[in-house]
Amino acid sequence: MSDLRETITYRHYYTPEEHSEKSQQLATVNIQKVELEDEKKAITSEYKAKIDAHQSQLNLLSRQVHDRFETRTILAVKRKNFTDRIWEYINPDSGEIIKTEPLTGRDLQYDVPLSDEELPGATSQDDSPIEGEDLENGVEPDATEYLPALLPGQPEDPPKLLGTGEERDDAGTGTADLPGPKKRRPKPKKP
Repeated sequence: MSDLRETITYRHYYTPEEHSEKSQQLATVNIQKVELEDEKKAITSEYKAKIDAHQSQLNLLSRQVHDRFETRTILAVKRKNFTDRIWEYINPDSGEIIKTEPLTGRDLQYDVPLSDEELPGATSQDDSPIEGEDLENGVEPDATEYLPALLPGQPEDPPKLLGTGEERDDAGTGTADLPGPKKRRPKPKKP
């Protein structure tokens, strides 16, 4: 009789040597898988950082296109415009007025340029030192020498600032009669 052949499946139980070999294969494949996952994470985080950088740049450009401007910092020229009562900030490169602000009360005061003769420590036209100036000894003159003399009828003590309690009247003789807070009339009593 002749033997017939057929392919079938069955359970083969490992011998201790086969089991040890499969254990070694399992450990090797598991380590390879962990290494590939770590490599994938590193590459993913690297690409994620690149993608995030591009997304940030996209967001910034989208905002700038939408708003039609960007904020820049420059060293601008600042000039008073008394006609329009504004500060003008001028771009030194283009000469363009890039920003304006209203002048405050203090800003509205004109700057009076002094000539060389009016500046402290200056000499007169004949190059002689100003009277009272002792520059040889390194002593500068008293600043009061450069203040203008009082006009006739002007009080010796100039008026103090309002609100200090020491206000002078126009003649400089005493406390000025300044209007105080308005007094309220008492309400009439009902009978």
